[in-house]
Amino acid sequence: MMPQDLSMTQASLLAVLREQNPWWTREAVPMQLQREYRRMELKEIKTELKSDKILAITGPRRAGKTTVMYQLIQDLSTQGVDPRRILFVNFDNPGVVPYMGRPFLDILNG
Repeated sequence: MMPQDLSMTQASLLAVLREQNPWWTREAVPMQLQREYRRMELKEIKTELKSDKILAITGPRRAGKTTVMYQLIQDLSTQGVDPRRILFVNFDNPGVVPYMGRPFLDILNG
């Protein structure tokens, strides 16, 4: 891939990531994303994040995984974590699929 192509690819992926991470430019996660009710799994996830373990959240579609992630992001932001340091990637989003190889990693490492 030519350097010019890579920078165009990086710009395109960054645009998709900005759409998926609205808290980078706002003060909060939009309420329609975090929902009114609090997921009961949120407390357990927050406890697990304090360890050095890698945490995987799995489950069937429409079970609430994304909602609990948005709630966690909001909680982290409220606790003083810089929202620009919080990255959410929905790999089901068709806009992300073309970047799931090397260019995606280049942007994360860049």
